[in-house]
Order: sequence, then C-alpha cells, then structure tokens
Amino acid sequence: MIPSGMAMLSSKSARRAAMTPRESLPVPEPLLAPRSALASVMIPGHYGAPGKDNVTLSECRGLALFSIAASAGKAAELSAAIERAFGVPLPMQPAHIANGSISFIWSGPDSWLAICPSTNVFGSRIEAMGSSLAAITDLTGSQVIIRISGPRARDGLMKLVPIDLDESVFRTGSAAVTVASHVRIHLWQIDDTPAYEIACPRSYAVSFWHSLTAAFEEYGYRIAERSA
Repeated sequence: MIPSGMAMLSSKSARRAAMTPRESLPVPEPLLAPRSALASVMIPGHYGAPGKDNVTLSECRGLALFSIAASAGKAAELSAAIERAFGVPLPMQPAHIANGSISFIWSGPDSWLAICPSTNVFGSRIEAMGSSLAAITDLTGSQVIIRISGPRARDGLMKLVPIDLDESVFRTGSAAVTVASHVRIHLWQIDDTPAYEIACPRSYAVSFWHSLTAAFEEYGYRIAERSA
C-alpha cells in the first residue's frame, strides 16, 4: 500500500520536530506587564482652579503590601519580634510607624498593614519569626496607594471622610480605617505639609479617584508622575 501524501507529510514533520533540540527553541517574551488601575485617568498636569497647585496627587507604585493579623494573645510578642526584625514596634492604636522604607499601619485590633519596596524584603524576615505569631497575607496588587499633599490637602479630604482631620487630633503618624465616597479606605498622615497616603481597593480605585479630584477642584491641583 502506497502511503498518502498527507501521511508522508505528517511523518516528515514529526521526524523534524523530534530532531529539534529542546534547548534551541525560542523562549517567548512575557506579553503582560503590571498596569495601574488608575492608568486611564491619572494624567499628569494641572487641573481645577487656575494658578497655584495647592494640592499634589500621585500614585505610589512598585510597593509590596501585606496584611498582618496577630494570633490570639500574641500581639505583644509579635510586636517585639517585628521590632527586632525591622527596628520599630507595631502600633497598638490607630497610628502609622515607619523605619526607612518599611511602614506599619494600624488597621484594627491586633491587625496591621505592612508596606515595603519588595515582597522579598518583608517575606524573608517574617518567615524567620514562624507562623505561630500571626497570619500574614500578601495583598500586593489588590490595593492602590495614593499620596495627597499640599496646603489644601486636609480641606479636600475633610469633604470625603466622616472623621475629624483637624491638626489638633489628626497629625503626622495618625491613621484611621474609614469610608470615603462609600469606599472603605486606610488613611494615614506622613508629614506636616500636610501629606497623606490612602490605600484603596483596586476594584474601586477609578470611582474613588473621581471623587478625590472633584474634592480638590476648587483649590487647583496637580497630578504628578507616579512615584515608587
């Protein structure tokens, strides 16, 4: 029986494929790259009232974010272990504590957020503590962190949140878990400019951004290049 042309072609193709060294096959470049949830709306420039930039808005990118929940009765022991590893204890009240590039933000009883430049920086040290002290969850990519600074930053934020941001009660190092435009956020003050940072769920980021920019429209604001 004479083999058909199709069978001969398939046989030759199979032999050629089998003879191709696996090591010589090209490795495709990744097609996907991290994309900010705010990429479509956060366009650098001046907006709102003409003249001075009374507020600057920027996105903090390239950061790793973790949730820390202390095991029952282990909060003090966990805080001591964190201090040995990172040089600062965990805040036991609504506050923000930083040491260099790592920050810890109170997010409720016996729970915190940790923010640092890399998952490796935090993960390698936290693993050495053992899993009995806390449950650690990697939230990197699930939250958008927005920085708000300038002389009218407080005024605009006070339109959005139902907490008192007066400098006599909410100052550098203060933190809160609150609601802004129906979105649950973490808010903390990082300096006396004043400057604040907000962690907002990625899925609500664009909606929250529109509310944020509307609040600063009357003051004039600048959208800065994204920062790390």
